[in-house]
Amino acid sequence: MYCEIDGTAVAVELGDVTQAGLFVQTTSSPATDSEVQVLLCVHELALRARGHVVQVVLRDRAITENRRPGFGLLFTHVEDAARAELRRALESAQAALLAATSTTQDQSEECALLMKLEEELRSLANKTPWAVLGVTQGSTHDEIKTAFFAASKRYHPHLFSRYQMPEIKRTVTELFIAHKRAYSSLEKRRAMRPGQHVPFAAPIVKSEPPKVAAPIAAPVGLVKSDPPAHTATQPIVVTKTDTSAKAAPSLPPSAASGAVPKRSIRPPEVRSRTVDSELELQAGLKLLAQSQWEDAEEHLRLAVQLNPASTKTRTWLLVAEARRAKAENDLTKALEKYCELLTLDPKHHEALNETKKYSKELQTKPGLFGRIFGSGSK
Repeated sequence: MYCEIDGTAVAVELGDVTQAGLFVQTTSSPATDSEVQVLLCVHELALRARGHVVQVVLRDRAITENRRPGFGLLFTHVEDAARAELRRALESAQAALLAATSTTQDQSEECALLMKLEEELRSLANKTPWAVLGVTQGSTHDEIKTAFFAASKRYHPHLFSRYQMPEIKRTVTELFIAHKRAYSSLEKRRAMRPGQHVPFAAPIVKSEPPKVAAPIAAPVGLVKSDPPAHTATQPIVVTKTDTSAKAAPSLPPSAASGAVPKRSIRPPEVRSRTVDSELELQAGLKLLAQSQWEDAEEHLRLAVQLNPASTKTRTWLLVAEARRAKAENDLTKALEKYCELLTLDPKHHEALNETKKYSKELQTKPGLFGRIFGSGSK
């Protein structure tokens, strides 16, 4: 907003302007009942009018009455159409100001929520499965199950989808996985035989790898030394040497040098995410068999997030989405999902049957047929 009084720029707040007049905060006010020239610019509107000074608040009066010093004026010689345009411009400026204030407030709330969620995630780093779920070791199975369901409702990623910051959804997903992992560990512990032990995979916390000290070289000239210690995994085997026997076959270079062949071992966090993904997949398939499409999609989508490289999980998610679209009579979306499914598995029985079933109906709608299969008539 921009305002000039008799060619001099003055500061005017949005709340001090109406379609009838305005108030200018200043310590040098014109005389009462005087006339001034006013230029007021609000957004794309530029209003030129005469102003009649109807009120003057001097500095001493402002201090006494706890008011702002300045003067108020009324617009004169302004047509009704110009006043209506000024009213609309002021409403638009007020709406824009409120939107900007609301956006700033939402960002502050999201930052505070993210800090709270990150603090909760850090607090789970060294806790036992019982402590993660907020129960004691003497709690019953029903109490543990109730605590897990409450945590699932609190930290479900879909409940936080309305927030703009992607860090919020990522943090709450890690919290959901941590509680799911704790519950799975207690379930395995309840079903195991006496004497078995189920390790609990704690939430992943990034840390520096431990430093390994360099081996100490033996002194030169040492003749006698203590025998090396052997662990249970390295038993001492004593064999008699027969000099008359034939020479043993030569060993490979790696075995002769004592090198251990490398094995492809996935890190613990990758294995735990794969297990959690499989659990979510099984839960989704169970709900899918019961025609509970929406709940099945939630479990399968979470399984894909935990293990994006699994073609099997992605395939079942597309099946669930396609079946839900069919149940909602959304033929276009269902066929799009089946076509996407055929890109993953060209021989998928259900996708082939459904696309063949509705191909004739789609051919009667050239635009729709072309948009889905890419061969619509021009």
